[in-house]
Amino acid sequence: MADINVGGLINGTDNGVNDTNETTFGTHFYYEEAELDIAIELEAEAAEAATREAAASKQVTEAQQAEKETKVELKVQNGGKAEKKEELEALLKLVAEALAELNAATKVVNDCAAGKNLPDYFQLKDEESRDKQKAFHTATVKRVEVAQEKYDILSTQAYAAKLSINTVETKAKYEVAKKLEYVVDADDENIVVRTRNEYVWLFKANVRRSALATLEMCRVVYEASKSLKEHEFDEFCEKVGYKPNSSTIRKFHTIGKVYPRLVQYAEQLPVAWTNIYLLTQIPADDFELCVQSTNFKLKDLSGSEISELVKKTRDISNPMSPFKQDKKLMAYCVANVYFTKRVDDTDFRLLQKAFNEIASRLPVKLVVKKEVTEMFASRRAKRYEALKVEDSDTMVKPQKWDYGFAANEVNGDTAMKKAA
Repeated sequence: MADINVGGLINGTDNGVNDTNETTFGTHFYYEEAELDIAIELEAEAAEAATREAAASKQVTEAQQAEKETKVELKVQNGGKAEKKEELEALLKLVAEALAELNAATKVVNDCAAGKNLPDYFQLKDEESRDKQKAFHTATVKRVEVAQEKYDILSTQAYAAKLSINTVETKAKYEVAKKLEYVVDADDENIVVRTRNEYVWLFKANVRRSALATLEMCRVVYEASKSLKEHEFDEFCEKVGYKPNSSTIRKFHTIGKVYPRLVQYAEQLPVAWTNIYLLTQIPADDFELCVQSTNFKLKDLSGSEISELVKKTRDISNPMSPFKQDKKLMAYCVANVYFTKRVDDTDFRLLQKAFNEIASRLPVKLVVKKEVTEMFASRRAKRYEALKVEDSDTMVKPQKWDYGFAANEVNGDTAMKKAA
């Protein structure tokens, strides 16, 4: 142990002389070497214990906070049923009070109508008494109206609270994106009010302006094709976002070529460039009749009417003109083949043989859909695998091979002779 000497006193006596190895002013510590080591260890253990206690206290605080948050979350998930029940009970009390007030007010009105429990001035006939009677009637009716309105409001709130207790509140997992239409605020304050005729004129003017813009755009393409070199025009098309050999550029070029004639009747043209292009494909005589007619305008022509007019310009000297060219096969599709009954593998094989026979005699290419060919190929492979299992001897006996009805008469006899 260490004895502490304060002011030179040891165990209550003053020895006057300090025999210790370590001396401090006014305070003396006496330690053995072993005792000093123990003291240091105790201090370290005390510091470590304090650290552990602080960490444990922090964990307890975090656990309490997490528990509190969990309770709050459960409370929200349950829809706050406890609070809603308390709210419902309070509303029911108010509803009962409002109903009692309504019954009391209604009783006063009924008594007044029956001449019961009336104030004394109802017995008098003077003018002042009549004014009081009138005011009493007005007050009683007003009291009933107020009581009825209060009862209706409170009963509705109580009914809604009762329904909300059983309603499960769920958080929406997905949100529907808002349309631009509903996000942008309407700028109605800056609208300049005009008459009906002015609006009609403005609408038609903008339509004409749109048609003119389409014609001008196509004219630019046409002039570029005539002014630029071939490689420069190809670069121009790529810069404006189109392939040089695309059908769109070809149609722009056509519209631009007819620009001088179309621009005179811009107010009659449709806005879309595709429809304007169709008008360039109708007979010239019919176009003149349409623009000179006062009954309708070019943009009033329906799609079917334009198609019928376009058919008139079809070159009958070219028999392939009605057909579109398949760019992958570089051929024209002129016919379709339909089976009129349920087909099997034999029917499909005969169809393929007939196609091959026709293709060998005529400049045609008969193409069967890929999915059909793959399906029958799979069926053939499956049938072959089944045959190997069912009759394993057939594959080593040529006389049993099936070459088809026509080939069996020749190959069958030859195979049998070889086998013999």
